[in-house]
Amino acid sequence: MLYSSAMQSPDPKVFVGRWVGQTMGRVAPAHVWEVFDRGHFLEIRTRWEGQGAAHALRGRALDAERFEIVGLEAIFTATLVDPHHFVIPGWDTNDTRGFQGPDYDVTFSRPGLAELMARQIWEQTRPNLTRPRPSPNPPGLRLLTGGLRRKRR
Repeated sequence: MLYSSAMQSPDPKVFVGRWVGQTMGRVAPAHVWEVFDRGHFLEIRTRWEGQGAAHALRGRALDAERFEIVGLEAIFTATLVDPHHFVIPGWDTNDTRGFQGPDYDVTFSRPGLAELMARQIWEQTRPNLTRPRPSPNPPGLRLLTGGLRRKRR
């Protein structure tokens, strides 16, 4: 069940604040995000659990329940499931694993008890989520940029 305006009047600002992402299907450090509303875009400061340095990403609101991030090779859609969770299919890409192996979905939860529901939320919603799609960037851009990754972490 995806978030419904019948539950509460959704607002893109619902994404603002701290989130902890759990990779589904793979053991990985948590994705720690701090999201800020910058008017025309969402600023996302992302880092891996246990690392101090954060990198900035930009998200573009599609509607009150979704935003997208345009990476070098793919466009990722974040979908709000409820006020405490959103899911990004394919977000944990293989860029940190030498471009070997699959990409994994990530469920983001508000810190605390909501994190305990991440897997259940993902299992219930994954069939209805938007999979990553090719970005408008030219194919092979990663190879031309000398190690520039699809998204910065």
